[in-house]
Amino acid sequence: MKIYAITTRDHQFEMWRAALRNGDELARLDAQSLDKVLGLISPHTIVLIDMVGSKEALIRSMREHAQNAASLYIAALGNIPNIGECLELLTLGIKGYGHNMMAPELFSEMLDRLERGQMWFDPLILEDIARLALHSSDQPQKLETLEMLTPREQEVAYEVAQGRSNKEIAAKLGLSAETVKLHVHHIYEKLGIESRIALALKLKV
Repeated sequence: MKIYAITTRDHQFEMWRAALRNGDELARLDAQSLDKVLGLISPHTIVLIDMVGSKEALIRSMREHAQNAASLYIAALGNIPNIGECLELLTLGIKGYGHNMMAPELFSEMLDRLERGQMWFDPLILEDIARLALHSSDQPQKLETLEMLTPREQEVAYEVAQGRSNKEIAAKLGLSAETVKLHVHHIYEKLGIESRIALALKLKV
């Protein structure tokens, strides 16, 4: 799969390229090419953007090319990911957000989810979103949401909303990773959502 990377830093590009999955190809562009990328690249293409030196250009370009940007799978990766920046970029249409030097296994997980058209966020960011939601918690709505799920699904949903991976949830609840994956699928269907971040906001745990 061809993936585009926008970064001015050689070592960042090489790190991303070394973490690619088998069969992936990484094409490098500079920040000045961002308008061209958002305006011309085919829909459903994964674009990795190094936020170091590119944030302002990213925000400007995504606003100017909002329709095209929404059809791409853009992951914004920075040195110090934070909830404020994440929510700002989320409103502009990014599909992924995390650390630009994340572990290879997280990098692969991110690419897998983006390739399937799903969103991906750093687990720590998901935790921050859950904490943020706590301050505006609507208890009756939360209880109504939980009543739609089985007791086991409620357990899994809570762990997902805390930012834990399927593997971590499986180990904690004594389940297989495949069983957790199936529970997550059923939870998404019942609640009418498509991502872990949406679940965290729905439960406001």
